[in-house]
Formats: sequence, C-alpha cells, structure tokens
Amino acid sequence: MFDAITAANIPLGAGMVAGYDDGRYAWPAADWARFPSAVKVHITVFAADNIGEVLDVEAGDASPDQAPGWCQARRAAGVDPSVYCSVTALASVQAAFARAGVPEPHYWLAAYPGIGAAIYAGTYAHQYADIGPYDLSAVAAFWPGIDAVVVPASEGDPLMSRIAFDAKSGGTWTIKPDGSVYAHDGAPYLGGLNGHPDWHAGLASDPAVGIAPWPGDGTDAAGNGYVVETLELNDATGDPFRLYHFPGNGVYK
Repeated sequence: MFDAITAANIPLGAGMVAGYDDGRYAWPAADWARFPSAVKVHITVFAADNIGEVLDVEAGDASPDQAPGWCQARRAAGVDPSVYCSVTALASVQAAFARAGVPEPHYWLAAYPGIGAAIYAGTYAHQYADIGPYDLSAVAAFWPGIDAVVVPASEGDPLMSRIAFDAKSGGTWTIKPDGSVYAHDGAPYLGGLNGHPDWHAGLASDPAVGIAPWPGDGTDAAGNGYVVETLELNDATGDPFRLYHFPGNGVYK
C-alpha cells in the first residue's frame, strides 16, 4: 500500500492507496479520483472529526486518549475503525482503550524498517519504508473495515455481504457458503445455519450468501445478533431468498 501527503507522488497504477480526509494535507476529491481502481484508505488526523476509517495517532495529530472516543463515534456511524500509530506508541494506545473500557480497533503500525515488509501479529498493516515521495506498507490479505466483501447481486441481496460489523462489541462476523459463521474480535457467536431449527440450506444448491447485523426486537437481550441470507434455488414459493435470524438471546426466528 502507498500513502503520501501529496497524492500525485503515488504511482497511478497503485492497487491500494491511503490519504487524508482532513488536516493540512487533506486530499480533495480529484486526488482520490486519480486511483479509480485502487482500494482506498481514508485517514483522519483530528479525533473530533467523525470521518475516515483510520485515526492517525502521532505527535501533532490525535493522541492515544482521543482514540477511544473517535472509535466509538465511527462504530456508531457503521464503520469498523482502525488506528495508525508507531510500534513504540502501541502500548499507550492500548492502555487508553483499556482505561476507557472501549474495544480496541484494528491497527496499522509504523516501524522503519521494523520487521520489514511483513505484518506484526494481531495487526493488519505495517508501514515499513519511507521512499521519500511516499511511504510503503505491508497489508494483510483482508483488512476489516477497509476491504469490503460484497456478494454479487446475482447471488443475493446486494445490501448483504459475507462480513458483518457488530457495533456493540466492535467485532465482526463472517460466513461461508456452507452456513458456517465465525465470530471475530469479541463479537458473540450465536450459531451457524446447521444449528438453526428451521435450517435446510447451506448446501451446494442452497448456499448462504450474506450476513448482516440484526437488532432483534429492540431489547438489549434480543439484540446484538445477526441475520443470515440463503439462496434457495429449489424454493417452491418463487422467492429464492430466505432469512435466518440469530438474536442475542438465543430465541431463533
């Protein structure tokens, strides 16, 4: 991944770019438009701004103690947030989240060269080189909150995806076509399709095509759950899609 304060310094063919949404070096829309096919990572330097996907925590930008509040605001806005900081500052950032009682975000660490073009355990990106006009980072194959896993419309509801963000815990859920659900980073595991009393899908002919957060009946006990969508090709009703609800209280619907 390339990042720079000046977008024109980044090669036009870059597959993944990071730039700023606010501050002295904010990229205008034209800068982002230089990379129409790239995965884009939006950075904010001011914790008071409820924008972006990554908060820049370093001298002159956001402080460790400001990071938990920014992450809470972004989660409330439906974003799965990350924090950028140096390897040496990581402990201070983690301590700030512990004091605030807020689930930790995903991390993008900076160390030159640190462990080189590799990623530190438990993180998703490592800025390892300052080339001059731009920086280089090694990035995980999947970075939650950055990489969207979208189900094509031909396979299911385009609003559904194979990953869902749990705003309550700060974690995520993912699903496989066979109906297996996986909980990550503190999200509660409420079961997969094979544990649902109405289940008869998740097979090759009836795959699971999406998962999304589900608030249940609005109560805290029933909320914090998810809903799974399947594509049931042999359904006699004419509606090939079926929803399986997994509320937080375990009362299946």
